[in-house]
Amino acid sequence: MKKIILSFAIILMSLYMFYGKTIVVKDALGNEFKFTKKIQRIISLSPAVTESVFLLGKGKLLVGVTKFCERPPEALKIEKTGGVIDPNIEKIVSLNPDVVIGIDQFSVVKRTEALKSYGIKVFMLDKRSGFESLVDEMTRLGILLDVERLSKKYIDDAEKEISAIRIKLKNVKNKPKVFWQIGAQPIFTAGDNTFPGNMIKLAGGINVAADINGYMEFSVEKIIEVDPDVIVSPEMGSLKNNIKLWDNYPSLKSYRNERIHIIDEHESSSPTIVTFVETVKRLYGYFYETPADNK
Repeated sequence: MKKIILSFAIILMSLYMFYGKTIVVKDALGNEFKFTKKIQRIISLSPAVTESVFLLGKGKLLVGVTKFCERPPEALKIEKTGGVIDPNIEKIVSLNPDVVIGIDQFSVVKRTEALKSYGIKVFMLDKRSGFESLVDEMTRLGILLDVERLSKKYIDDAEKEISAIRIKLKNVKNKPKVFWQIGAQPIFTAGDNTFPGNMIKLAGGINVAADINGYMEFSVEKIIEVDPDVIVSPEMGSLKNNIKLWDNYPSLKSYRNERIHIIDEHESSSPTIVTFVETVKRLYGYFYETPADNK
């Protein structure tokens, strides 16, 4: 009798491991998805999605990622399914995913429409532009991947860190003017409706290019005119190629006061909720505490 009961328990456990609970979740486009079996095969259409899936402990379920997915290092070993804006539909279909996860940008929705004719579920996350979009992303992924407790912990921890910075800034009256330098020839910068713009604001800076939409070219003459207190330059690793430009403009306030900083390009342009907060904290230090990188 005990053996029968034990065998029955094992069967029930096996069924639960295969089927799990029914997951019902909406993506950022308002499409409702129902999964009656546990998701076992995921394809990511974005480096940011890949990192977030790993962050939530589900990296082993990834059977396909883009050729640009390099973080964490384990992503390099996963089958490649094309680029972010040019996914290889045939390759994706051949990998038989339970779900394909993308981000609603770069016409990805239109380019993946063909997958639906193969019965493949395409789950879209909101266009990424700031902290709130990362909270939304983490919430939806938590439900989709059945790790809501873990995703909520990441959200709660991140919100506590952001709140702590807001408290520090409560009585600050003279906030620094900040220029976000992308490249050197030509120079581009970021408006407030971008990750860099949102990071500057949350870290207590004033974006001198706040009014521009997205990313736009910004001339040296205009930079000299606005004369920012701080310049932040996203670069790969410890390179200082972009900020060498300012050696030719020693009259700039940020140059004179040694307030030109380098920041990791990847973490500032394609962050997870964790690296977003780390970058905001780093920027707060640059604006109010830390020596610069241009000397």
